[in-house]
Amino acid sequence: MRLTWLPCVLLAGCFHKTVVEVLPPPPLIAVDDGGFRPGLPVGDVAGHWVGHGFQYNNNSSWDIDMSIGVEGSVGGTIDYPGIGCSGQLVHLRTEGPVLVVREQLTVNPNNICVDGGTIRMVMRADAAMDWRWYYEGGNEGASAVMSRR
Repeated sequence: MRLTWLPCVLLAGCFHKTVVEVLPPPPLIAVDDGGFRPGLPVGDVAGHWVGHGFQYNNNSSWDIDMSIGVEGSVGGTIDYPGIGCSGQLVHLRTEGPVLVVREQLTVNPNNICVDGGTIRMVMRADAAMDWRWYYEGGNEGASAVMSRR
């Protein structure tokens, strides 16, 4: 009988409850630095870009005309010529090779476009740019491959 209890006693020591405290990540700090400055690690994306975007929720597509790091701008401009919406891009942050900007539409007839989206851009190996648009809640809503003009 002692041999029957001995493995149970030994195994009982192997099972214990471990409590791990999971802390939330620190809040992101949005920085409006007045535009893109020389020396930011996003120099590869500075310039004039064009592409064709695709919106997931309604399977629509539209042209994009975008300038990053334009002298005298808030950091960039964006235009959706076929839809009639346009606005400014405000630098939020960089995440390694990814440039993150906030889109602020200044022309939006009949509120056809969603204002306040976040755009994440990263250069690809083929010198094109991967362009992703996100709703304020964080869900990805559209994407494009942009070419330098």
